Amino acid sequence: MSELLLCLTQEDGIKPYLFKTTAIKVFSFEEALFHCYTYWKQSLNDFCGEEFIEWVRISLKLGDLAKKIKDISGNGDSAQRLYMFLSLIDYFDSSELHSLRAEVERWQKRNDWEKLKEQGDYFVQKGEPDRAIGSYRAALGYEVNAELLNNTAIALMQLERFDEAAECLERASECVDPEKSEIVLLHLIEAYIFDKEIAKATLLINDVKNSFGDSPELHYLRGETDVAAGNCNRSVTHYERAIELDKRPEYIYRLAQIYSQIRMFDKAMETLELVKVKNIEFLMKQAELHAAANNVPAAIKCMEKAIVKERNNVDLWTGLAMYHRMDYDLQKAYSAIIKALDLSKDNYPANLELARISKAQGKIKDYRAVLKIMLQKFRDDYRQTGNNLYESVQSSDFS
Repeated sequence: MSELLLCLTQEDGIKPYLFKTTAIKVFSFEEALFHCYTYWKQSLNDFCGEEFIEWVRISLKLGDLAKKIKDISGNGDSAQRLYMFLSLIDYFDSSELHSLRAEVERWQKRNDWEKLKEQGDYFVQKGEPDRAIGSYRAALGYEVNAELLNNTAIALMQLERFDEAAECLERASECVDPEKSEIVLLHLIEAYIFDKEIAKATLLINDVKNSFGDSPELHYLRGETDVAAGNCNRSVTHYERAIELDKRPEYIYRLAQIYSQIRMFDKAMETLELVKVKNIEFLMKQAELHAAANNVPAAIKCMEKAIVKERNNVDLWTGLAMYHRMDYDLQKAYSAIIKALDLSKDNYPANLELARISKAQGKIKDYRAVLKIMLQKFRDDYRQTGNNLYESVQSSDFS
């Protein structure tokens, strides 16, 4: 018979603890244990910190456990501390703990730069490229290699710092294994294009073709060089050739977007139908095309279909709010954006859309208040990014 395990703190309204790296909130000691067990690499600097210990002592009212955690914080290495922390109560069985401890010990033996790279990769996957760059820069202080430089460049491109990305990729191309150089060079072409270095991009495309042969990626990038040079009509041929060779959704979406830009909306819709999987992304792209063609009601229907598939997607509710605003239905726009903010109150696009709706409603005071909150949040995030970089460099466990 299964045994029901009760939380150590049996009270409502407990202030949650926010784990910094994962941005996950926990409301009980048991949840904190599970978080540290599941995301142990991201938690090594949290569970022994003063802020966490104070949360256990004051919010959870577990003074004895807080004292034990404080004692643990000065003992052994990270594997030992994690094992002792997870063993404070009977939550995990011994086999789970021994298995995790062995995994942590193996991880500790890896090079410092590998640990930091792994942390950076985690932030990229989370959509936090600014924090990823801090980890990658710290890793490059230990080791300079093509893999690190390539990943740093990807994060930089996500932040639209294309000139810096190109510099990283140029360095990567000089030290990369020849067998792995094609992907680095393709990324470098992309960086050149976004940095408006069209001549460099075109020259490198020809070099890559001569070295590695023709490919759908090169045709796609040729299309991108034409667009960057202001010749969308000429780009169509290259995108079509890329799709002939490989029907990747991103190629199809790009060609549909270009047709839309040159006001060939029927061709855009026809191209979009080449996508095999009609998923959330497809519906969002379809909505964009309808809106570009001034058929906002059709765009709204697309977003409503998408929301039926995924009701807790903040981007979908934000998009629906935007299209309702464009259709001058401000009441429905406001209802949709409130739903988005219920799902993620700090979501930047959702708050920006709320500001636009408030302005459209003539609520200038509310409009300015939202913008002020967004600006403060931006400043706080900027400061937090700096603190996280400092902690990454200083921590002997994570660096």
